[in-house]
Amino acid sequence: MSAPVRSLTAAAAVLAVALAATGCGNESTNAAPAATPASSAPATSMSRPSPSSSTSSPSSAMKPAPTGTACQVSCDSAPQYVGPTPEAPPTWGPGDQKAAESAALGAMKAYAQPGMAHSPWLAQMRPRVTAGFAAELTSFDPSYLTVSKVTGAPRTTIQKTNTYQAVVTVPTNEGAYTVTMLRSSQHSPWLATSIVPPLGQH
Repeated sequence: MSAPVRSLTAAAAVLAVALAATGCGNESTNAAPAATPASSAPATSMSRPSPSSSTSSPSSAMKPAPTGTACQVSCDSAPQYVGPTPEAPPTWGPGDQKAAESAALGAMKAYAQPGMAHSPWLAQMRPRVTAGFAAELTSFDPSYLTVSKVTGAPRTTIQKTNTYQAVVTVPTNEGAYTVTMLRSSQHSPWLATSIVPPLGQH
């Protein structure tokens, strides 16, 4: 090889070494910027919304009523249940007036016993009188009575429009006592609700 050629070859080799040392090779010097790492936390706009009052479960007031209670107040236009059908009022049938008269006579005979102690006297009166009249008689002293016997047949007065009451007049040794009798239904017993002495007696 001639001297000029060797000189050119040596110069080219030196240039190549210089370029390699400075990083000026064939690759492009414009490197792409490194990507910014994504945040590990999800974006706020993509997070799941928390429950609000509009999406919360219905309140207890919206729950259905327990079985058997839904129609206690109203069932649309249907009539409300008010219990058993009330018993029809009594009527004046055969023997009703006599039954009142007989019960009044028994009450008057039990009453007219002035010599009896209070406890046995009251025990005889209780099944023949109303609860209210029995309560009054608990403080009554039969030793003050002067009536002692029934002297005649009783007489009954009734009102056709009042089938619960009968007023029976009972003759006694002290005059005619008025015994007011009551019943609560057609088949209930007649009970004395008051025994009133004749005018002037007490």
